Amino acid sequence: MKKNNLSFMVELLIMLAIIIVMINVLVGVYASSRKTSVEAKHLSDAVILASNGAEVFIATDSDEEMAKVLNQNDNVKNDDGLSVYYNDKLEPDPDGRMMMKITREEKDGFAHCSITITYDGETVYELETGCVQRGGEQ
Repeated sequence: MKKNNLSFMVELLIMLAIIIVMINVLVGVYASSRKTSVEAKHLSDAVILASNGAEVFIATDSDEEMAKVLNQNDNVKNDDGLSVYYNDKLEPDPDGRMMMKITREEKDGFAHCSITITYDGETVYELETGCVQRGGEQ
């Protein structure tokens, strides 16, 4: 009877070890999928912000005009281009973790714009665009 009881305990320990390994694998898969989901949300939000920034760039003729359009809750800083800050809900927030950096260069009647979206200092998305200036040569 002791032999039968010992084999039952060994079998129980083996099954317990297998369950623990399976739980670890599932937790790892969940953590990986959560990270991918968060990165996808940041990328989607960055594309929206870059698109909005490009529309404002095309509709305006200077950094000052862009700052007036984008400024809400004092979320715009004008240092080597415009830096516009947003929170995780894409609401204007001067302390936001998402930043849209817009740099404008004008040359020979053409305005070039570079838009970089960062989240916590890490670049998420970049967009290059340009347009013919309204007052420039056509």
